[in-house]
Amino acid sequence: MLGNGNVINFWTDRWCDAPLVEMLQIPDNLLNSLISKVKHFILEGRWTVPQNLQLMFPNLLNIVQKVTIPYREENDTRIWSPVDTDILNLKVAYVHCSPATNNVSWGKLIWNISISPFKSLLFWRLLHNKLPTDENLMLGGMVIPSCCSLCYKKEENTNHLFFDCDYASNIWRWMASSIGLFNNQIFSLQEVLQILNFQRSPQCKILVLSVVINSVNAIWYARNQKRFNYSNIHWRSPIAKIASEASLSGNTTRKSSSSSITDFVTLKAFNVTIHPPNTPSIKEVFWMPPFGDWIKCNSDGAVQGVPGLATCGGIFRNANAEHLGSYLLNIGPANAFQAELIGAMLAIELADKKKWNKLWLEIDSKLVVQAFQNPHMVPWKLRNGWINCLQVTHLMSFMITHIYRESNHCANKLANLGLNVHQFTWLDHIHRDLADDFARNIAGLPCFRICI
Repeated sequence: MLGNGNVINFWTDRWCDAPLVEMLQIPDNLLNSLISKVKHFILEGRWTVPQNLQLMFPNLLNIVQKVTIPYREENDTRIWSPVDTDILNLKVAYVHCSPATNNVSWGKLIWNISISPFKSLLFWRLLHNKLPTDENLMLGGMVIPSCCSLCYKKEENTNHLFFDCDYASNIWRWMASSIGLFNNQIFSLQEVLQILNFQRSPQCKILVLSVVINSVNAIWYARNQKRFNYSNIHWRSPIAKIASEASLSGNTTRKSSSSSITDFVTLKAFNVTIHPPNTPSIKEVFWMPPFGDWIKCNSDGAVQGVPGLATCGGIFRNANAEHLGSYLLNIGPANAFQAELIGAMLAIELADKKKWNKLWLEIDSKLVVQAFQNPHMVPWKLRNGWINCLQVTHLMSFMITHIYRESNHCANKLANLGLNVHQFTWLDHIHRDLADDFARNIAGLPCFRICI
């Protein structure tokens, strides 16, 4: 990342989006002679490219001007470019080096604080087909006779042990009838996952997940007892324990239920106390004008798609709530956090240019508010520009506050209007799409926020 430019080779190092030798298609036989540092092209805090280089590479100046020169004298920094935070830690290294894998739908479904992780782990092993059944042991090279220890009817494999065996079928039928399924026959692991993905209230989902996980554990426990301890456990014996464990999970979870009669019947079948959802409350929120000779800017960012086309916008007003100016910018591909950051940086830069030395910046992103205290939260591509803006704020009277989105309609609409422009746009007059919200702010009328 660019600092003072003393270390970075202007031509061969990756300090732009790519090394300049690649972007400008410079022949390899010239690389040894390209020894200039970035500092040689910076004069008084601005980019300076010799005229002969501009003639040879017409787009060179446009490329380097996309990189922000920091105001403060700092050393150049090596960064880990694949991530926004620029920090290479163990997790980032593992994700970078490990082969790409497909995300599974049940990845986060089977883990819950209300269910013992030991039991969830057994279910996780079953989903990966890593339990030491006879079939898997033989696939690993062991030569053993195979027979299901629970029914003595067929060879033991994962699907037979947990679904086809009479012992397992009886437990699944009991579970299906207890949670209100019309079809009480479960023949595969895919059907179990479908049951877990049914539309239910959060509390009921935890209950059903607990029943499924404890049923799998009960079948595996009965198999091991029969095989290694010669102890017969009737299929009805673990039912009470499964119900007890499920009831405990349903009662200890903080998730709420719903008004569904099906969920009500299921929860009551396991003696679970219903957790009603929190009653929503309506809060009045107001936009407040600045005080004295302060200027207030409301800023916002918007993204169309994830990730997608990002825009930002903002509006400046004085103590009489009079419009001083608005701005829009179509940023291009970015995420929501980057759009909010760029909107805030633009507000500070515009206030500095217009000599508005008492600036109150109001934004509906708490992350951006926190970034003023911790600049390392800012993606490294924007960090130099962000730190430059922080330097500017130290030279003025400045404060940053958070506002609810419901009171930030003017800035939000400006950000959405940015989709219709192709470059930075300054508006001296109120845009017609903002007229109603602007009038509500002047009149001091409240907006309403629903809090759950």
